Amino acid sequence: MALVRESLAYATRFLARFGLAGRWRPASEWWVPAASFAGWGWLAVGGNDHGFAALCAGGGPIGRLVGEWRAGILASQLAGWLLMSLAMTLAMMLPLTIDALRYVSLRSFPWRRARALGGWLIGYLVPWIAAASIASLALMTVVGPTARPWTAAAAFLVAAVWQMTPVKGWALRACHRTRPLKPSGVSADASCLLFGARVSAACMVSCGPMMFAAMATAWPTVALAGVFVVALRERYVWRPPTRATALALAAAGGFLALQAIAS
Repeated sequence: MALVRESLAYATRFLARFGLAGRWRPASEWWVPAASFAGWGWLAVGGNDHGFAALCAGGGPIGRLVGEWRAGILASQLAGWLLMSLAMTLAMMLPLTIDALRYVSLRSFPWRRARALGGWLIGYLVPWIAAASIASLALMTVVGPTARPWTAAAAFLVAAVWQMTPVKGWALRACHRTRPLKPSGVSADASCLLFGARVSAACMVSCGPMMFAAMATAWPTVALAGVFVVALRERYVWRPPTRATALALAAAGGFLALQAIAS
């Protein structure tokens, strides 16, 4: 019963960030859960068949890339690759930025609020999409399909160790930091852009190892959903349970290692 009460209280606090708890009037960030649900829908439809794991299947990396380029299918794969990176970022990372988005909204004049939020989103999303693309390219060109189970297991174990490092704690705190925003003009656009990029960099340092481990599995959508739950709890509780999440990640790595041995 205590676990149920704690879960309900946590859900109420999280919904209150969208203005959906206590008073049934959506706040200005109502579009965040909508974009997140759209991202999860895209991942659910194409995440396991056309996502990160599918891009890494096949023979030798260089020969496969040359063959796909000559066959004319590499461009379509790269387009799907970028869409998958965007969907992953919207699904997982956007709900973790409610406080920053609300800060930008409240610190901007009403007549330029949409512009300020757009600049912040560009600064936040572009580094994440670039990082996901680089990670996917590394998995596609370096890790072969036979080594993938071992790579996923090792990545989860590294992510578990990362949870206990001081850098992880610093990055998690940096995700909540704010910065002054200029009131108007090009300097205001630049300050919103830089603010989004700074939060994005902190989030990548904090959650990057977990997300890379999930991308390396044979079922990335399910793994990303688990990592999302971990990241969401870390971001919105007073004392993030880094030790518990480290044990959970280590258990996932051990399970994948046993699965690799069995196969």
